[in-house]
Amino acid sequence: MTDTFTSDATDDILCVAVDAALLAVNVIMSAKDRQISSEHKGKTDLVTEIDRAAESIIISSIKDHFPFHSILAEESGKAADQISGLIGEVQNSTDQAVTQMNKGSEEVNRGSEVIESALSSLQQITTTVEEVATQVQQISASTQQQASGAEQAVEAVNNVATSAEEQAAGAEEVSAAAEEQSAAMEEISSSS
Repeated sequence: MTDTFTSDATDDILCVAVDAALLAVNVIMSAKDRQISSEHKGKTDLVTEIDRAAESIIISSIKDHFPFHSILAEESGKAADQISGLIGEVQNSTDQAVTQMNKGSEEVNRGSEVIESALSSLQQITTTVEEVATQVQQISASTQQQASGAEQAVEAVNNVATSAEEQAAGAEEVSAAAEEQSAAMEEISSSS
């Protein structure tokens, strides 16, 4: 790598800086739920073990890619007020980014809960629809059985009607034969 600042060199520096910052964020995030010790580095400034660990990983990452560059760091050396201010701004930006990432994570979790609730509701609806479909099939089968029974009843009534008609016809024949015999007997009785 050359010391001239071309567009490619600037891109390389930016990529290394972003990678180093992400490594430091991981160090900071890994310590969010534990007790952190701190000490004074001046009258009002505090430094924590996490500050030093994050700075150390940043310096190591930069030196791996740019071994001949000098590094002025806030926690491990006396930095100029201007550089301290810039580092403070970066720290504030990092804190804000972490806060936003946490908020985003919370929103994702809430969204996941909503999706799980909706999925549960859809599963309940599916179960209910399947139960209703089963009931409809049972009702349909019952209706078909009733229709078949009704057809059999109609056929039985038709059979009874046919039988009644046949019996009525037979009765009419018997009645006609009886009348003929009666007329024949009257004729015989009048001729004698």
